Amino acid sequence: MSEDNQEIKTTYARLHIQVLVECPNCFSDLDLMDSDDTSGSDHNEEGQVLNQACPNGHWSEKHEHFNIDKVKCSQCNTKFNIKGLEW
Repeated sequence: MSEDNQEIKTTYARLHIQVLVECPNCFSDLDLMDSDDTSGSDHNEEGQVLNQACPNGHWSEKHEHFNIDKVKCSQCNTKFNIKGLEW
């Protein structure tokens, strides 16, 4: 059977999004999408993180206004705010 006559299989894609930040106290890498990294807080509960990370319009302009308040590091319990997003 030639390669052109072989059955083509279909599968699903998976989308995995991480929004990483470094704790300003202990320098641990934290994923804002993973509540285990932020001491149990779901910062994306109502889409706050994703809506700011993947906005409509020009991302570079919108990312200047990225803002998440009261993030708590699961490693050292430091609370901090996030202003801006690099990509």
